Amino acid sequence: MTPCLPRLLMSGPFFALAKRPCVTPAVFTLGDLTIRVASERAAATVWDADLLIWAVSTLKAKRYRNDLPPGRLRETRHALLAFLGRTASGGQYERLPAALDRLATTRVTLVTRSMPARAVSFTWLSEWSQRGGVIELRIADWLRDVALAPRAVLALDPRYFALKGGLERRLYLLARRHGGRQPAGWSFDLAHLRRKSGVAAEDRDFPGAIARLVRRQPLPGYRLTLERRGDHTRLHFRPAAAASSTDSVDNSVDNLWAECGEARPTRLSTTKTRLSP
Repeated sequence: MTPCLPRLLMSGPFFALAKRPCVTPAVFTLGDLTIRVASERAAATVWDADLLIWAVSTLKAKRYRNDLPPGRLRETRHALLAFLGRTASGGQYERLPAALDRLATTRVTLVTRSMPARAVSFTWLSEWSQRGGVIELRIADWLRDVALAPRAVLALDPRYFALKGGLERRLYLLARRHGGRQPAGWSFDLAHLRRKSGVAAEDRDFPGAIARLVRRQPLPGYRLTLERRGDHTRLHFRPAAAASSTDSVDNSVDNLWAECGEARPTRLSTTKTRLSP
């Protein structure tokens, strides 16, 4: 089963980038869109979102086989961790309920200031349970609709799960969403990239963190370069040379599901995607 994720979830800073619990609401502004992420306990992290990748991938695999996608998804803890590339250990088993709880209790609110103004609020999971070694969950209905919609989902390189840092995970999703397989790739001004990444305003080392990632080149399938343009610095994502000459995850999914193919990048828009609580 190939990992995949809706474009919508790659477009905005919906998940915390640090593993430490974050209870302070986070607010980000992108153009005329304001994103507020809040939880009474702790906000869902980019590692918690791996469970959404599994859920979406499972739904797409069932649709491809012409199975009726179920409302609730069930899997053993062992098989779930194996899909995520995590060691099936006591510690990993114990972390699953907390991750599921964060996904169920984190509320995201999107507010557009355009005419007419619009606000949408949602959570990631409607419900979840654990019985013995089996996890059962139901993703929010709006997310299920997005996951099964034509051309709404992009394949991910399985090596994404091995990325250790929250920022590098976020950058990979942005590269996959905007750069795709375009030979010229995609670039972001660092100030805009910071807002897209969801890095806290008080973190003043963002340029240094980006420079270190450029030196390490951790993103699977992409090469990063920093380019100076006047008074601004841009981070450029380009497909790695090897990506076009190997049996990439993109091609495998495109061959299975035509709706998973690349399309021209678009801005995050609440008017084109039906969202409901």
